[in-house]
Amino acid sequence: MKKIVSLLAVAAMLFNCGVCAYADDTDTNYGDQISLQYSYTQKVYSGISKSGNTVSCQSRVTGISGITTKITITQEIQKKSGTSWSSINGRGTTVFTSYANFSYSYSNLASGTYRVKTIAKVYSGSNYETITAYSRTLSV
Repeated sequence: MKKIVSLLAVAAMLFNCGVCAYADDTDTNYGDQISLQYSYTQKVYSGISKSGNTVSCQSRVTGISGITTKITITQEIQKKSGTSWSSINGRGTTVFTSYANFSYSYSNLASGTYRVKTIAKVYSGSNYETITAYSRTLSV
């Protein structure tokens, strides 16, 4: 009987060790914030601000010097409609450096809630990663 109990205990320990696994996730959790880690990108910023009747949209992408070879930014201004968002205008730029900054301003937008969607395609040679970032919302 002792042998059976010992074998069951050893089997249970082996089974538990087999269940424990380490996953190397690229997301790092810092309290309420999640910091995503990428291969060619350090940071993607999407911002929106208002001054008078002008709404300014800004997209910034910081790649990794010596690794990032090209950045394509697509910037969309989106308007909230009910519970969903729809893009009302899109613009962009492409640069062959490890840093890109794109700004565009809109005058006299219709009243509503807006945000900026930045889609960054960050290259290292022919390889690339796509990152999407959203700004805070802004009421006009």
